[in-house]
Amino acid sequence: MATIVKTTKYYCSNDCRQEGRPMHTATLEFQSCSNAYTFDNGKGDIYYFEEGELQALIYLLKSLDRTDAVEI
Repeated sequence: MATIVKTTKYYCSNDCRQEGRPMHTATLEFQSCSNAYTFDNGKGDIYYFEEGELQALIYLLKSLDRTDAVEI
C-alpha cells in the first residue's frame, strides 16, 4: 500500500495575481490500495475520485477540443 502526494501552486480564474493575492496550493493524493484520488484545490474544496471517475473526467476534458484540455 502506498500513498502518493503531488502539489502545485496556481492562481485561480478570479485574477488573484492582478489583485495581489497569494497563489493557491493544490494537492493530489493517490491511494494505491483503493485506486482512489483526492484533490484539494487549496481553497477549501476537496474532491474524491475513483479511478473510473477520473478517467471519465479526463476523457470529457479532452473532448472539449481546446488546446489546454487536449494536452492533458
